[in-house]
Amino acid sequence: MDELLQQLRDARLHASAGEMGEAEAHIDEAFELLDDALAQRSGPKVSVRAVRGYLTETRVAMTKADSRSAVSTLDEAIRALEQ
Repeated sequence: MDELLQQLRDARLHASAGEMGEAEAHIDEAFELLDDALAQRSGPKVSVRAVRGYLTETRVAMTKADSRSAVSTLDEAIRALEQ
């Protein structure tokens, strides 16, 4: 889970700087880590569908070079995972 959160934080950092290519690389890695990280998590499970939805929205924002929306949806994904 820590590695997944770090990928999302790195993506957020790059998106906030307008570095969409770098941010997207971290999003790609996050998608790969998502299922494994959530399967290993103990306690209440966050909705995989919700986190995937946030990451998909982030990708759409990145294709539009909309760093504000990208950062916002990454914040939502991070909050969902940290709860």
